[in-house]
Amino acid sequence: MNETPAPAWGCRTDDILVAHAVFRRLFSLLPPAVRATDAGDRKRARTLTARIDMAATGLQHHHRTEDATIWDTLEQRAPACGLHVHLMRAQHARISALLDSVDELAGWWRVDGDPVVRDRLVARLTEVDEALRLHLRDEESKILPVVQTVMSQLEWDEVGAKARSDVDPRYAFGMLGLMLHAADEGHRAEFEEHVPRIAMTLYRLFGHRQYDNVVADLDPAAGRAAAEPKGRLRAPVSRLRGRARPATP
Repeated sequence: MNETPAPAWGCRTDDILVAHAVFRRLFSLLPPAVRATDAGDRKRARTLTARIDMAATGLQHHHRTEDATIWDTLEQRAPACGLHVHLMRAQHARISALLDSVDELAGWWRVDGDPVVRDRLVARLTEVDEALRLHLRDEESKILPVVQTVMSQLEWDEVGAKARSDVDPRYAFGMLGLMLHAADEGHRAEFEEHVPRIAMTLYRLFGHRQYDNVVADLDPAAGRAAAEPKGRLRAPVSRLRGRARPATP
């Protein structure tokens, strides 16, 4: 009788670092963008609350995928990692609670651009940014090295496939652009291999404009430019795109 060979343990986890870079970038840009919005600017508030929803929806989906596919496996195969898994779950719960508060405040702010609500929203977004940076640092230093030794490449690829599924179609091209720009040259081609060919074709044809809009909207100067005379032009997207991503603490 032929027996199914045991999976070969060991996998590369570089791809998740691309997602982490995207979320670091988004949540570092959101607080100053909201803070720079003029009191009563409802149009700008609606624009930014859509970007907040994109970032929060993506992060919640990312965390739910990890909750469903990684933690139980680590506890079973690497019991010594149990304390770190508990830390991951606790950090996810805290970030989820903060994002629920962000969602509530954003819903009120978009109604009339109230500066008091705006400032409370900035404070909560800053809390998310700080909690997320700590969480990602812990995950990358305490969890990923263990994953690399106790999960097979096939299992890890299934985690990635689940993370790429059920992406909110309203934000698909914006998130794809963020991922492509977060990946370095050595990993971009590999990343594109996991993206359906039709999606890459549509992104190159017109989907990249959604990414350009995301980058432009998250520039704090965009709010000021909207309030300036028509003759003043906003900084070109090509210049904004070249900004370096915040360094990992």
